[in-house]
Amino acid sequence: MNTWDNEKYQRIEVAKLSGNSIEVLFENGDEVRLSLKTILPQNLDEENFDLIFYSYEIILISPSGSNEIKVPWSQIRVLTDVEFSKHMALESESQANEVGKKLRELREWKNIKANELAERASVTPQTISRIERGHTDISFATLKKILAAMALTLKDFAEYQLKYEQSEEKNFNYLLKKLNRSGIDTNFFLRKLIPRRIDINEYSGQVPSLLLDEITTYLKAIFNWSNEQIWGPEELTINVNASKLAFYKRPAHSNFYQIQAYSHYAYYLSKLVIKSTINKSLKDYPDNIEEFRLKFGKGEKVTFEKCLSVVWDLGICVVPLRDKGLFHGASWNIGGRHVIILKQTSSSQAKWLFDLLHELYHVFAHLEDDNSAVIESEEINPWITTESIEEAEANSFAHKVLFDDKTEQILSKCLALAKYKVENLKRSVEKVAIEENIGEDVLSNYLAYRLSLQGENWWGTANSLQKTDPDPYSIAKEFIKNNLNKNFINPIEANILTMALED
Repeated sequence: MNTWDNEKYQRIEVAKLSGNSIEVLFENGDEVRLSLKTILPQNLDEENFDLIFYSYEIILISPSGSNEIKVPWSQIRVLTDVEFSKHMALESESQANEVGKKLRELREWKNIKANELAERASVTPQTISRIERGHTDISFATLKKILAAMALTLKDFAEYQLKYEQSEEKNFNYLLKKLNRSGIDTNFFLRKLIPRRIDINEYSGQVPSLLLDEITTYLKAIFNWSNEQIWGPEELTINVNASKLAFYKRPAHSNFYQIQAYSHYAYYLSKLVIKSTINKSLKDYPDNIEEFRLKFGKGEKVTFEKCLSVVWDLGICVVPLRDKGLFHGASWNIGGRHVIILKQTSSSQAKWLFDLLHELYHVFAHLEDDNSAVIESEEINPWITTESIEEAEANSFAHKVLFDDKTEQILSKCLALAKYKVENLKRSVEKVAIEENIGEDVLSNYLAYRLSLQGENWWGTANSLQKTDPDPYSIAKEFIKNNLNKNFINPIEANILTMALED
């Protein structure tokens, strides 16, 4: 693959104005600088433009708003990369060949001879011949004259060109490449966006047209793309406004576009769940931790299953996912309804429970406004205290709920019963957990963390105390299935949701 075919070569990471120049950082690390004079039309002065940028283009807007200049990535590369400029010159020759080929096909389709077309368009037969063989560039004026002589317009030619490109490119490998450049990972696409009954391996890349149409139906439903966008020459883009990513942190070495695409997918699932639980009654949320804790019953243990029951009873939808990587949880306010996405690969009920309480705090504290969101782009760390105020507060809420706001007392009781000896801790955790109605998995995790601050590694024992049966993912799936009103979703939506909930 050529350097310039790599999406990292094409994607703009950062762009900014610096005096009379634009500085651009591409995703592959290339930093370039170009003068505004090389970009602006001759009739425009280098006034104080505002600059906004997207993945594949920069837009310059004049202070008055009367002028808007779009600068695609390719134009920036042509002006700053000699090798790419040479490549584009060769591409220009190829394009001239394609234009000539398509004009000849249109002429033959119209059953017009070359000499007759030349006479109608007031050009020489030699001009028609050279254009159709791709031996000369064709101006817009000449192209319009030739098309008009065939009772066609530039729009007709563009539509024909698009159909031509689609017929040439409409294949599964082409689709995979376009999706990958947009941030949709191939493995994720094959596992979650194609019905199980379609075995792609059976077709060795030559997927029949009808199956391609069915596959793209799912893409259109989730990402709101048209057939022209999917099969046309332009890059596919994800609508980031749909999920309105608040408290968004980009983890180091992450693929921003994959996180963006997966976030949109999770947002779509959230809308589906809200749509299919439309009759779920909404209740007032508790004003404080004590009031929320009472919903579990006085002195009762807070378990993952019980917490799910309480959360669903409040009218908050919980969607479990088990896909690896990308983001690690989310919560949305969509039209006044709240949805929590739990995303864990672990089988520990304690970990799923902590994540649920963590996200629940964001719902209570940060998602009052319609169409607001919290995306956990990094794995939720139950012990974080300094990196983010919002995350530290969410962790504090979770711990207070789990330990009934008696964390230090319970910890002291546990250590005293063990006579402050590590070898006695497992037995003391098991006993205190029963006495305090706390999950021994929850208590052992917290104790292992506190010991780690003193240089003691007790995580092996804590892991042996984790409750994994029944699988928390299965528990969460059962809740969502029991709360779904399947009459509200069509077969395509039902398939997408089913595939999302499959391991």
